[in-house]
Amino acid sequence: MEVPPGVPLDQLPGLDPPPGVTPDFVNPDNYQSTIIATMTVCLTVATLITALRLYTRLFIIKSFHLEDYASCAAWAGLVLSAAVEITYSPVILAAKLAILLQLMHIFVTSRNTVRFYLVQLLIWINVLWYLIQMFMTAFQCLPRAKIWNPMIPGHCVITFYTINFMGSTFNVVSDLFILILPILWVWKLQMVWKRKLGVSLIFATGILACLSSIMRLVTFHQSGKHPDQTWYLGLDGLWTLAEITCGIICGSLPTLPRGLAQFSSKISYILSSYRSSRPGDSENSQPNIRRALGIKKASVTSDHSNDYIELTNQSGGHGNPHTFLESKASAERSELELKSAYSAV
Repeated sequence: MEVPPGVPLDQLPGLDPPPGVTPDFVNPDNYQSTIIATMTVCLTVATLITALRLYTRLFIIKSFHLEDYASCAAWAGLVLSAAVEITYSPVILAAKLAILLQLMHIFVTSRNTVRFYLVQLLIWINVLWYLIQMFMTAFQCLPRAKIWNPMIPGHCVITFYTINFMGSTFNVVSDLFILILPILWVWKLQMVWKRKLGVSLIFATGILACLSSIMRLVTFHQSGKHPDQTWYLGLDGLWTLAEITCGIICGSLPTLPRGLAQFSSKISYILSSYRSSRPGDSENSQPNIRRALGIKKASVTSDHSNDYIELTNQSGGHGNPHTFLESKASAERSELELKSAYSAV
């Protein structure tokens, strides 16, 4: 495309329009509404999930671990990553550390186990890679200004496309490992298959993060092969937000049932109190309300033998099978504190 003399470059299109497309500078085609909707949904969901996780940890469980700090850092980084690209590496690292540290807390009972070394290996591989990726992103060109202004003199050690393609590929592989490992470990528990399935489904939500990573890889590959890279990089950014949000959700899901159970009971109590205080309502309305809300009335019996379930390690460890008693009601409401159900691998 020839540049008209005397016309500033910032007032000209960057490329010739695609075949059959007429440029419209008054009302150009864009996906601004899609960007706003995606950012709004991701930030809202991540904020609600993080807030519920904090409430559950601080006021119900009253225990705060490293994975909770990592999850909070991932949420704060998600807010920043909407404006600053270089924050991607530390943010996605924080989200993955929150998940891996939680796996360590739940499934690892001793340092002398294969699980301990496997989770540690995943942690340090992720830490090492994302530090390298952040460094390469920040210093890919000399001088650094050449990153956003290719017209100035200098050279680039590595291209932006290469860095992000390697990073996207690493994300897909690491997400698959983080998805598969806890599901395999859950199915070694000695408990009914329905509970195994329910617990596995919680961890299986990690497939959302895997799909986001795959879509980010696909869109970024398309942007690298297309002359109009800025158009496709916008789509890549949307999948990046979705990937981080899914990581925050997956890392928080095992903690959320306790908080949700308490909120549900409080709301049910308020609704029941309101209905029972209305004139003309009889005491018979209380059971109807409980049935409508799905609340079962507890039966009082002198025999509490059925209030507990046995959780045993299927393999029994190294010749020392361990048996634990856990309250059924607590087991259904609590987070996946399954660590007590394991002995050393």
